[in-house]
This record gives sequence, structure tokens and C-alpha cells, in this order.
Amino acid sequence: MFGEREPAGAPAVGRYGQLIYTSFDDGSGSGGGWQVKDQVGDLTRSEVDALTSRIVTKFDVDPLLPQYPTPADIEGRPARLAYDSICPGVGAYWHTVDAGTDGSGRPGNVFAHVVFDDAFSSQPALRPIELWDSPDWLRPYGPQKVRAAELPGDHLLRPGDVITVDSTLHFLLDPDVYRLGLYQVLLDAVYDAMTGGRSVVLLTDPADAARWIGAVSYFMSPGTARRFSWSTYDKPDLALADAKRRVHLICVPREYAELPAADWIVIDAEEDPQLGALGGAGHALAKSMFPVAVSPWSLLAQAALVDARIASRVIELQDDIAREVGDRELSPVWPLAIAARTLQLGDIELESAQAATDDHPAHLGSSERLLELVDDLYVANAPQTPDDALRRLSRIRYSGGSQSRAAERLVICALRDGAWIASPDIQLDLVPHWHNVEIDRLTGALESWMQEIQRTASAPPHSDSEHLVLTVLRAGELLMRLARRGPELDEVLLRLADIIEMAKIDFLRDRPRVHAFISTVQNISKETLAAVLLPVLASEIRAPEGLDLAVWLWIFGDQGNLDVQGAAEAPAFGVPNRGLLPLYITALLESPEVTDIPRARRSDLAHLGVTAVHALQASSDEEPVVEVERLTRHYTMNVEQLDRLIAQSRLRITPSTAFQHVFYSPPSAALNRVLDYVCHYPLREPVPMDELSALVVAGARVRAASTWTDFEKHWALTLMDSEVKRLVEELEPEVYGHLDEDLCVPLGALFVAAQSRSRPWASGETVAKQQLALRLQPLQPQLVQWLERLIAREVIDIAWVAGESMRSRMGSDLAPTALFARPDESAGGSWMDSVIAGRLENSDYRGPTSVEALRDALWISVKDLTAPAAERFFLEYRSAGKDWLRERGLLTRDTQRSRFSLTHREDNT
Repeated sequence: MFGEREPAGAPAVGRYGQLIYTSFDDGSGSGGGWQVKDQVGDLTRSEVDALTSRIVTKFDVDPLLPQYPTPADIEGRPARLAYDSICPGVGAYWHTVDAGTDGSGRPGNVFAHVVFDDAFSSQPALRPIELWDSPDWLRPYGPQKVRAAELPGDHLLRPGDVITVDSTLHFLLDPDVYRLGLYQVLLDAVYDAMTGGRSVVLLTDPADAARWIGAVSYFMSPGTARRFSWSTYDKPDLALADAKRRVHLICVPREYAELPAADWIVIDAEEDPQLGALGGAGHALAKSMFPVAVSPWSLLAQAALVDARIASRVIELQDDIAREVGDRELSPVWPLAIAARTLQLGDIELESAQAATDDHPAHLGSSERLLELVDDLYVANAPQTPDDALRRLSRIRYSGGSQSRAAERLVICALRDGAWIASPDIQLDLVPHWHNVEIDRLTGALESWMQEIQRTASAPPHSDSEHLVLTVLRAGELLMRLARRGPELDEVLLRLADIIEMAKIDFLRDRPRVHAFISTVQNISKETLAAVLLPVLASEIRAPEGLDLAVWLWIFGDQGNLDVQGAAEAPAFGVPNRGLLPLYITALLESPEVTDIPRARRSDLAHLGVTAVHALQASSDEEPVVEVERLTRHYTMNVEQLDRLIAQSRLRITPSTAFQHVFYSPPSAALNRVLDYVCHYPLREPVPMDELSALVVAGARVRAASTWTDFEKHWALTLMDSEVKRLVEELEPEVYGHLDEDLCVPLGALFVAAQSRSRPWASGETVAKQQLALRLQPLQPQLVQWLERLIAREVIDIAWVAGESMRSRMGSDLAPTALFARPDESAGGSWMDSVIAGRLENSDYRGPTSVEALRDALWISVKDLTAPAAERFFLEYRSAGKDWLRERGLLTRDTQRSRFSLTHREDNT
């Protein structure tokens, strides 16, 4: 006792490790602390960490020891034992007791003895709960005993004598306390927990906790009991932690009956539950918000518990049957069901047959006798209709061989019943995602069904294509949920897509028919759509408007659920069909019905669509069909993104995509490449452009002229009469206020050139002209430089400049119409004055030098004046001309005929 060694058990065969974890004085003088005190067996560092992480270092199991316990108190002090299957074939035990004070005299020390058991083959009949009172658990008390405690080597722990078959049956069949009703509920709740359901909390006297665990353990095989996890004593906070670990059965003292609400089943050991029925209502419990479904396990156990002798025989035969098939990965109920049928217990024919077929293991081939028995039962009870097959499928919880057999039966029944598979009330949501049916086992049924459905699809067009497509999608959904993944399934799904293509999908463009159809296919998964329907859509739909918006939303879902960043980073864009994604986004963004998408979100979606187009272009077998500019209308790429798009795209990127950058972006190398692409676009793409693209080409060509240093006269005249004319006539006035300098300056200079040549589109006052003048106001030095170039190449005649400069001195009704012609006092005059002054300073002025020459130079403007204004002009031009010539030192020069006169002038057309 108290840590002294007793005779050791048998040596382990397999990996078997133990460790002690406690607070003790290790003799270093530091007082010690919590640590692994001793360890045996070949445990890895990660295994030790996993085992010690679940040790509870606070021992508060009632009743607590008195401050000065007697040897009898110490001997009888309670313990806590927890067990869990930490990985397949490996179990772990955590045995903890109160160890008194630690080496520094602090009370509350805990001594944990932990076992790692991968040696079940050494004890094939052992159920973990049988170690509840093993004499090999170390239970030292006090710092001296704790320090002296050592592990006994790698020998197996021996079972105790408290939890046995006989003691368990005596507990269950105690004539003084009726427990069988509660026991039925407990078995069914544990069955649910062991097949993926909620953890079970049993409120019980701590003295009975191990007995309840034993009662559950003995009506399953030893191998299955090793997968059954439990704890003999948890207070509510620890119970919550164990429930998160998916521990199957958690015993909590009844004094803590007021548990917090959690996702668990709570059973009070002293309540009288309202029992349910197999296939009907579940058991109702006073302290649990969830009912407990009835399973055959509880009914078979009840039949066995008519008396202790029969129950003992059933348990013995159950264990023999489990050993016959290796006792591994068995359902809790299957060996019991075979034993009950073998012994012909009571009236449980239905329950035992259901358990034997629903829960049979996948490895029955090791026993021909048992395999034949199960096969005979399955044939005798095989579902004959899809509804029966679906009911059987939905009730199966154990992931053994029965799942694939039931799934196969459902598919076959469904394919044989065309009316069922297309019926409006089919419950496809009840079909699990098991993926365990081999396609070759369905070959006969699939071929017969496909031949029939192909005959229907290839018949003359009929008005019920929806019915045919629905039938194919439902069949595809069944296969996607139940068939094993692989090339065989992929081939079948492609054949289903071919059938849909034969059936025609024109109804997906008809709004009333679309809405009616979609209401019938809400339970078709995105995965099935991607495999069966979307390949057909991708080959036939060439534009966003090719489908009703409702269809796009059905396929891709609400845009709010589309993770733009995550989709863009995924190889397949995280969507059912990446080829259709740009079409979907375009349809969504252009739909007048969708008005609730914020501007930033619209921009993100459009960017995702463009990214998808890029990805499609990188693929040799897919070609995007949506025009990128339809997407880019909804967001602005930076110029580098646009440059990359143009460089990488195999599709034509129309100039309208570049509007923002052509008109507004500052100069850059990327912009130069974009401008070059836009300028040459009409030469590469002979198809007519849309109006916006034509306007962008005009802007790009005028902007490209900003880099001209040496050019021919006819280049400027061509640019003026085509591109500048288009911009002046079509560009919205508000655009001028934000034009980049590189576009604004050549545009203004060429507009002046058009005025000098009396182009009708450049005459008169317009809002556009006013906005352009305002934008050019701070850019007059740059404008004058450009005008000088045009004058030097005779695009603008210096005589006209001089005449307009003189005219600016006359009355308001005779003021010049040239852009920026009015004098700017702060700048020392108009731009025309600046040009004349510069030429005079450089001695290269070749304009009018006489009043008559100035008059002749103004003929282009004067000829359109009203009669009163023209009369005033002829009365005033001499004095105004003399003043203009005098100010520039030209009046004293010899009078000579100007190059520009009414009788000798260049053709200005």
C-alpha cells in the first residue's frame, strides 16, 4: 500500500508505457515542482506531452480528506480514473489521487499515474474499466512516500475485482433498485456518442460511476470497449473540457446537477425516463434538451437481461463472435445482435436483424459463417423501393460494411424508379456523403437507366426539358454523395453532362420557367452542378445575358458569400466553374436588379473577374468569352495592371478600358506602352469600335503628340482635323478640368490651330471650350512652346497670330475668338503677344508690318462679323494697327506687301 510494490503483472507484448506526474522535492534544493517523476516504456516526447497535458493537477474528488487523516482515511481515499482511445489501437489511462502536501509543505498535491497502452493483444479480453481498482495503481500519500514511489517496469497492470461481469449484472439486476429503464437510455445515448453524436453526462453517485461504465462496457466487445472513452468523476468545468474532447461518457456527481447549457446529453441516474420506440420518438429526459434516439442495442440488452445467467451467456458469446472477426472496429451492437439471434432471445427478431445488417463490419470475409448469416439477413430484408432504401440509409450510424451496401441499394432502387428521382418531395438532404459505392457494382443499373434517358433526350424537342435535366441532376447528386471518387465516376458524370446537352437548356433563359425549375433543385450541390451542368453551360453560354440572373445566382450563390481574396488565390478560384465566373460577375454588376452591392465590393468583384480571365488565358484548353472592358467599367485598374492585362491577354482589350489612364494618369513607362497599344488599336483590329473606344483612341493619339519634337505639317493637320475634332465635339465638359498636362497642352494648341484655319467646329463659345481654357490657364508657358512649334511648321500662320493680337485691342464686340486671346495683364498680355515678342527678340518675325497687312491677316475673322461690327472694324483698324505696330517698333519699317493679304494668301482649307 501507499506506493509499495506488489507482485507485478505479466510483461507487455507491444508498446506499453507508464509515467508518474506530481509535485515533489527532487533533492536539488529548489523544492521541486510539477514534473514527470518517473517514466518507463518507449514513449516519444510528443506522446509524453499529450499524456501530461490532460492531467488534472487539482484533486477535489469528494469526500475530501480531513486535515489530519488517519491511515484508514488515507487507505480509503477516493481516486479518479479517466480513459480515452488517443489513436487507433492505443488507449491511455489517467489515475489521480490526493497526495497530501508537497516537498515544500504546501497542501493539495496530486499524484498522477498515467498508462499508455498499445499492448491490447497481451490482454485481449480486458475492458479498460476493469482496471478501476487495479492493485498496480500507485497511490502514495505525503512527500516522503511520493518521493519514494517508483514504477514497476513495463509489466501490464492487473485488473481489479470490483468491476466484473458478475458484479455488473448484480448491479443492473439489483431487485432493490430498478435500473434497466435508465440503462436502456444510457446505452442508446452512448451509441449515439460513439457514432459521432453528443457526449453523455451521467449524474450519479461517485460510488456508482465505475459500475455504470462497466455496465455499458460489458454489452460491447472488449475491442470496442477500448474505443469507449469515459471519466469516473468530473465537476462541471472539467466535464465541459472532456465534452470538447468528445469523451463518450462523463460521470458527474449528482450534487452538481445544475450544469451549464452545452451540446451534450444529460442523464440523471435517479430519474425515471420516458422511453421511446425504435424508429419512432426518442427517449425523453428531464435534464436534457435533446431526445435520445432508440437503437437496437438497448432492446437487445434488455432481452438479454431477463436474468443474470442468460445475460452472462450472451456476453460470453458476444465476445466469442467478436474474436471470430478479429474484434477490431466493431459496432457496439453488432456482436450482441449475432449472439442474440444465435441464442434466439425473446421477441427481438426485427431488432437483431436490423443491427446485424446495419452495423456489420467491412471485414466479415474472415468468417464465412458470419458473412453468410449477414448476407442472408440482408437479402431477406433488402429494401425494394427508394423510400425504403433511403430510410435504411439514413438510420445507419456505424461506418462499417453496411454503409456501402445500403448506399448501393439506394442508387439501384432510385435508377429503377424514374418517377421517384424526379419527384418534387425527394429528400436528397437525407443522403449522406459517404463515397463508398464502387461504380462497377452499379454498371448494370446505370447502363439501363442511361439508355432510357438518352432515348428520351434524343426524341423530338419537347416542352419539358426541365424534367429531364432535373432527373439527370438528381442522379448525379446521388452518385456524387455515394459513389467512390475516381476516373470511373468522372466518366459517368461526363455522360450525364452529354445527356443534358442533348436535352437542351433553352429554358434557362426563360425567367418564369427558370424560377420554377430552380425551386426544384435547391438540394443539388455546387459540386454536382460543376460536374454535370456547368460543362454544358460553359460550351453554350457566350455572354452574361445568355442566362437569367436567377440562374447565375443559383450556380454561384450570393456574391456576399464569394471570398474575393480567397477565390483569387485558389487555382480553381474556389467556384463551381472558373470559365463561367467572369460571365457571372459581369451579369451581376450590370444587372439593374442588383443595387445593394457597395462600390468597393463591386470593384473587388470586377477585379476578381479580370483575374479569372487572366487565368483562363493562361490555360491552353479554355477561352474566356466575356469582354474585359465590361468588367473594368466597374473598377479602375492602375496603369501597371492595365499594362499587364494588355500584354498578357490573348483577347482584344478595347481602348475604352484605358479611358481613365489616357485622359488623367501622369506619365510613366507603363502608360507609354498603353498609349502605344491604344493608338495602334484601329490598325490591328479592323472591326468598328464603339464610340467610347474611338474617343479614347483620339485622346491617346493627341497625348502621344506631346512627345513630338520634329514633325511634318501634314501630321499636325491630320491630327487636328480628326482626333482633336472628335475630342472637342464629343468629350464631356467636366473631363477637361482633370486632363493631364501631356494631353491638355497639345489639345489646346491644335484647337488654336483649328481656329486659325476657321474650322467650323472650333468657332463660337461652348462649355467645352471654356473648360479647356480654364484648364490651360496655369499652363500658358507650355502652351506657347507648342504654339511656337506649330507656327514654325506653318500649321498656324504668324500673320493670323499678329492680327488676333491687334484685334485684342479693339472693342469687346471685336475681341478675338482664339483660345486665350484676351490679354492677361498679370502675364503682360495674351499668348499671342508672347509669341510675337519672342519672334521679334530673335529677329525671326515674318508677320505683318503694316496696317494693311494686319487688316488682311484678320480677314478670316472679320468676314463673319455682323454688318455693324464690320463697319466699326474698318473705322478703327487703322488707329489700332498703328498703335500695335508702334509698340513693337514696326511702324517705321518700309512698307511692304505681307505674305498674307486679301489677294495673295495661302489656301487655309
